[in-house]
Amino acid sequence: MTIRKIALEKEIKENFVKIDKDLPAYHRIVNVLKLEKNDNLIIIDGSGFEYLVKLKEKGKNLIFEVIKKVKIKNKINKNLNVYISFIKKIQMEYLIEKLVEIGVSKITPIKTERTSWLLNEIPKRWKNIIMKANEVSTWENLTKIEKPTSFLDALVSAKNSFIVLADPLGDLTLKKMKNKIKNVKNISLFIGPEGGFTEKEIKLAKQNGANLVKITQNKFRAETAALIFSCLILYG
Repeated sequence: MTIRKIALEKEIKENFVKIDKDLPAYHRIVNVLKLEKNDNLIIIDGSGFEYLVKLKEKGKNLIFEVIKKVKIKNKINKNLNVYISFIKKIQMEYLIEKLVEIGVSKITPIKTERTSWLLNEIPKRWKNIIMKANEVSTWENLTKIEKPTSFLDALVSAKNSFIVLADPLGDLTLKKMKNKIKNVKNISLFIGPEGGFTEKEIKLAKQNGANLVKITQNKFRAETAALIFSCLILYG
């Protein structure tokens, strides 16, 4: 029998795990997985370990006993924060899911000059997409999503990392970018909206130390470019 897995946002530090009724994990365990007392479950918490647990109490809260703690061996050596402009909602959700699956560290939605719509908070639906994608993947750390921010604030927050801005007219090729990031740990990738970044934004990015990188002379959809860049940065 397959043991189901869930992602938990709080780190497990004791031999018992308490999940409160107001947490999304409670609903998933009780109403989706339909676990009963003494059923087993695997919990991942982003600490680099996965925990085999047994459900001991089921009521207003869930109490699990930790049976086994196992080190997760799938580790990515780079921390990649992907700053993505708001693109069409269906493509945005697809991209968020796939970025989690390939192992990026953080996802941050950004408002740009050509953004046609935006949100000020991360919707519950996106959080659920990330939680389920984290459960499917087997990386050591969990991908997190940050609150939407402006393009300028994103550049400021990325200042201590190697900044890659996707631009079909960029100065660097993928090959040159790979050479530059070979020994770099922290990388920030900026993906523009439909129509790309404006000249003003590109100038601002350069002033903040961004490296303009092109895939080829062809233009790609934002979600395609984001996945190409992310895979090459993490695994290239």
